[in-house]
Amino acid sequence: CSPNITRNNDLGECGAIVTYPDPVVTDNCSGAISSCSPPSGSFFPVGTTSVTCTAIDASGNEAQCSFQVTVIDIEPPTITCPADITKDNDPGECGAIVSYPDPVVTDNCPGVTFSYTPSSGSFFPVGTTPVMCTAIDASGNQTNCSFQVTVVDSEPPLITCLNDIIVSVGAGESGA
Repeated sequence: CSPNITRNNDLGECGAIVTYPDPVVTDNCSGAISSCSPPSGSFFPVGTTSVTCTAIDASGNEAQCSFQVTVIDIEPPTITCPADITKDNDPGECGAIVSYPDPVVTDNCPGVTFSYTPSSGSFFPVGTTPVMCTAIDASGNQTNCSFQVTVVDSEPPLITCLNDIIVSVGAGESGA
């Protein structure tokens, strides 16, 4: 049989088409044939797949050998972050709680997840804060994108005036 085979995934696929040489078959009589399952040229998913090859001679005697095909997912996910966000401060606060939509995340294999730092629904102070989004696929490949959250202080200050002050001017004085 072939030695074990390790291949990277085909671009955009959650696996690879893998070819391997036919097993070497020798027999005391001519006419032995061999076949392998899955056959050479098959699509192998990400992970490890056992291939079993069987040789059968003209008398029906058979022998088997096996090897493993390992396909490694090296393709990182793609990620598109939301657009930058600008929001007024929450009433009475020097900042705002800001929520944002999920990013658009795709991958060649299922199982991709994402996380935000800081997370959606966090309190953001007045000013501009970067938000980092990381997408990680099931094989540990990752990619990042970022956007900015700007909180604007749109709340005017409050002012309380004192009551009118009445002062008596003393005799011979022109002011107090």
